[in-house]
Amino acid sequence: MARDNIRIKDMRTYIEEDYPLAYSRARKELGSDLILIEKKEIKIGGFFGLFAKKKLKVTFGVEPKIQKPKKIKNKQNDNEEILNLLKGMANSQKKEKKKEEKPFDSGIYKPYAKIESKKQELVKNIPNEIKKKLEGEELKEKLKREISEEIKKEMFREGLGEGKEVNNIQEDEFWLKLRKDDIGEKEIVDDIKLFFKENNYTLENRLEGMKVYFEKNIKIRENSKNKRFIMLVGPTGVGKTTSCAKIVANKWTEEGDVALVTADTYRLEAVAQLKAYANIMKVAVEVIKKPEELDMAIEKFKNKDLVVMDTAGRSPRNKEQMKHLKEYTEAKGGELEVILVLSATSKLSVLCETIEKFKNIGFSSIIFTKIDETNKIGSLLTISKKYNIAISYITDGQKVPDDIREADKTELSEIFIKGLK
Repeated sequence: MARDNIRIKDMRTYIEEDYPLAYSRARKELGSDLILIEKKEIKIGGFFGLFAKKKLKVTFGVEPKIQKPKKIKNKQNDNEEILNLLKGMANSQKKEKKKEEKPFDSGIYKPYAKIESKKQELVKNIPNEIKKKLEGEELKEKLKREISEEIKKEMFREGLGEGKEVNNIQEDEFWLKLRKDDIGEKEIVDDIKLFFKENNYTLENRLEGMKVYFEKNIKIRENSKNKRFIMLVGPTGVGKTTSCAKIVANKWTEEGDVALVTADTYRLEAVAQLKAYANIMKVAVEVIKKPEELDMAIEKFKNKDLVVMDTAGRSPRNKEQMKHLKEYTEAKGGELEVILVLSATSKLSVLCETIEKFKNIGFSSIIFTKIDETNKIGSLLTISKKYNIAISYITDGQKVPDDIREADKTELSEIFIKGLK
């Protein structure tokens, strides 16, 4: 850059990673009356031009001071250039932190609208500290830490509501984590906060408070002993066939008179699997191919203590498959209870979509399988509370009949709390 009409008092060259670092050093050594003489990219090191590192070569000079009538300095204008530099760094920080700032997509949570304004607020307070303490890498690291901290605080304020102060960052991190990793629904997290406030629970006894809340709000199926004919429905791969065998085997070990029915003729291995279990226990098994055959099976086994029916896995998005499954539930007759089988390892959004689709089929409770494959079961609480649906059984392995139990509030709450620790 040409400076033909300006007399240069002093001139120094700096080679740094970026312009803000070079400017910071020059300002410290030469003062605030800096003139940019030259700025260009250079390469340092390497071998025959390869693997060289890119650097920025910046030359500054100092213009001799000219006596002028004294004016009242405008501090904001005096710091305008350094503020612009810091804002540029703040924008770089925003790109680096983009993945961390992305909110959990539950379909209802909104982006944090005030983060950018809080960044600018923070930037305005930095210059005086820079003059006294910071230079080079210290400036970048200090700015990164403080901006990151302000972002977190703003995220927490969004969660608590407008006008509320954040007094305990650790406590707010707990609420944010609870929503992101466990509960997933803002309305339920807000309800838990209200419960904590009304019952004087704090960060110190939060696990006790969560346990009490979980047991109070989780819904468990009652009067299960009165159900004699059970049909299991659900998407593919959730463990319906194995769950059928486990329920029947448990009743069989109690010397109950039991039977198995399967309508899963789409998978030959499913029929073979149920027949194998039936042969081991020496119990009856009936294969039905059409909905109208269901009433005949119910009539055939009307004197049994328990009959459990397996069905083919159905995609909630396949209308034809769902229509065919509904024909079985409409032709059920007797005391048939329909139970939806879901995997505890599924994402909350998938669980909610499946429930919405199977609502038309009609079911009274849920079996959650694969509890042993996840340490987060907050989705069970969300599903139970959001849809007012009871949980009938949980399974935690492949062993028949061992790895299935009727749902119990105390056991489920202990699993839930273990996942929060």
